[in-house]
Amino acid sequence: MPRATVSILVACAAMAVLSATPTTAADCYAIFGGVTTPDGAGLEGVRVSPSGGLGVTVTGLDGSYRVEGALSGETYAVEATLPGYAFVPAKRVVVVASGDEQVDFVASEINSGMCAVETTAAAPGLAVSPQPVVTYPTDTGIVWHRNRSYNITWGVFAGANVRIELRRNWTFQRLISAGTPNDGSFSWLIPPGLAYRSDYRIRISSTSTVTDIDLSDHVFRVAPLAKVLFPSGPGLEFPRGIPVTITWQNFTGTHVKIENYASGVFEGQLTASTPNDGSYTADLPFEAHLASDYRIHITSVGAPGDTDKSNNDFSVVANPRVVYPSTWGIAWNRGSHYSIKWADIAGPHVKIRLYKGGVLSRTISAATPNDGAFVWSVPVGQTPGTDYKIRVNSTTVPESDWSNNPFEIAATPLVIYPNASGTAVDHGSQMLIQWQDFPPGNVRIELLRWGLPVQLLKSSTANDGAFMWKVLPACSSTGNGYRVRISSVPHPTVSDTSDGNFTITSVPIVVYPNTKLVTYSRGSTMHIGWRGFSGLYVKIELLRSGVVERVIAGTADNDDYHTWVPPAPTPVASDYRIRITSVSAPTERDASDYLFSID
Repeated sequence: MPRATVSILVACAAMAVLSATPTTAADCYAIFGGVTTPDGAGLEGVRVSPSGGLGVTVTGLDGSYRVEGALSGETYAVEATLPGYAFVPAKRVVVVASGDEQVDFVASEINSGMCAVETTAAAPGLAVSPQPVVTYPTDTGIVWHRNRSYNITWGVFAGANVRIELRRNWTFQRLISAGTPNDGSFSWLIPPGLAYRSDYRIRISSTSTVTDIDLSDHVFRVAPLAKVLFPSGPGLEFPRGIPVTITWQNFTGTHVKIENYASGVFEGQLTASTPNDGSYTADLPFEAHLASDYRIHITSVGAPGDTDKSNNDFSVVANPRVVYPSTWGIAWNRGSHYSIKWADIAGPHVKIRLYKGGVLSRTISAATPNDGAFVWSVPVGQTPGTDYKIRVNSTTVPESDWSNNPFEIAATPLVIYPNASGTAVDHGSQMLIQWQDFPPGNVRIELLRWGLPVQLLKSSTANDGAFMWKVLPACSSTGNGYRVRISSVPHPTVSDTSDGNFTITSVPIVVYPNTKLVTYSRGSTMHIGWRGFSGLYVKIELLRSGVVERVIAGTADNDDYHTWVPPAPTPVASDYRIRITSVSAPTERDASDYLFSID
């Protein structure tokens, strides 16, 4: 059943006591509005926080909200927040006059990568009163278990006692305490019959002051105990480097991390993140010492409190073997350094040789200390190929091992474009990034400025030698010093960075509406955004089939944002665009890239 818009009601009489000027019930109004995405769709679950003690509300399914109790003549700072979104405006200060005040926001998802989000500081001299607050559980990813006790904590509530309730999102579920001392903490034993769900919240209210109420910021989960299933039994032994399938159940979230411990001390990480599908096959690392006191620890990536370890110790035993390179898909570059690794081979020294297609290519070392590792610089003149193997053997006893699988010695990877100083690209335009000679597997593309990463352009894309990047103003500022770095996804040490710096230049651009298949209704609010125009004012026009249908604003403030309600006489059509022109520099002009509809 759709949830209605959430609103908070503050008694006007109570607010009047806080005001320096006597008020009456007629002086009490509401702050209301909506939060939409750039295409006009309402956004649910946005936390809207007016200052001045009005409390906090959350938008409903249609993105609307309403907060009662605003006093005439008072000033309020209204802010919208939701993880993963940036808001325009970030914060708005309103003065309540003689009626309800509308404050709307437009929410845009933050691009992946390292985009900075601009924020607006609070108005000078505007005091924000302390708010009653649930302090735990309030973060994301919290998991509780039945038959265990957890501390619920809070702060800034009035009165001697507080009431604590369990909610499913906003709906009452059960009473935890009708009145417990307002000392900031309450220990709750999760009942054995409480349903396993992921939408629980804690609601705390003062038993003496009806306006002191707060709800957990995020939902938490009550779930079965997470368990490591294998290895968990007694007496298990595993040779070093041999694949072991680890299994588990009841962990929270989409991914888990798996670690190896010896005598309770961290030994090594088998994986930082793997899908939470109950099974992961890993080689026990050769760096692990031979011992009988190992246990596997598994932890939810999104909920660190959701963790478990093997019930019993298991043993890691000797296994003479070439450790690296040995798995499929390894690629080395000529001119780069790599550490050849082995273990459990007898004798004080070992010999290391390189074979290509089963034929000796070169002796890497005739005798090196048997310490498990040797750093080799691949000669620049080594013949590229995909059929190489390493053989390590003892110099004193007939004991040796080969790489389990062939590996590649590849040509040098190279960023082809951009790769020369003086290259320039405009905001809103597209740049073709090109590369060659990277090993098999996808590549990662990053934007650097003065040598530091500033934006992740693509975490993983096909290694086909070309990627089209649209330069987004929200992530990349104008200026010089930019370069592109490309890395192999399966082999992160294999990478190259463009040789020369390039420049990002600014051009006036319509930001939204600027996506495909957007429709606005006559009589509803339309949000218009732009960037890069000079001067104090801009002209905003509605185009239809390239012809001016109407002037929306002849001189609008050049603050990158404007709202407009299409009037009833506006023709129903699907070939509209928005055009922005600088009033002081008419040659600065841009129109939406895509058509939108008005119905």
